[in-house]
Amino acid sequence: MALGGIRPPRDPFASWMGRVRVGRSDESWPVLAGLPLRALAQINTVELPERPNALRGVALLVLFADSRPDADPPGLVRAYASLADLVPLSSDQALAAEGLEPTPISWEPIESDDHAVSKVGGFAQPPLDGADAGSFVLQIREASQRWLLSRTNEEWQLVRALR
Repeated sequence: MALGGIRPPRDPFASWMGRVRVGRSDESWPVLAGLPLRALAQINTVELPERPNALRGVALLVLFADSRPDADPPGLVRAYASLADLVPLSSDQALAAEGLEPTPISWEPIESDDHAVSKVGGFAQPPLDGADAGSFVLQIREASQRWLLSRTNEEWQLVRALR
């Protein structure tokens, strides 16, 4: 995936790092322990050059992160089978929690499992204790931490590791 250097898309369903632009009309911005979670990523799976099996039946994947390093769970995963039921969030909801600098994602195939990349599919690099390697979905790297997402059947597991 490539971040930055691209014009922000107008499509509210586009993939973003650090921004969540849509949700169901009955959903509110997630809160844990009285604090709003921060937007980690919004991933439109139609845009992916290759879709891992774990993302079959998922049109949009949304990840929220808890800013507290010892939070359990470390965040929240929302997976939507269709874009049809989703609506743009109000600007108040979208700005409910600070997080990564919002950056649109341009998906590009990668040749190797480079340790420095955020990616979808393949294997977590380096592997992380507590993450199920057989159901790996994606890895997101931030300056001080790494996020791994795996899926077994309908269960999502979001794991945070400090770098």
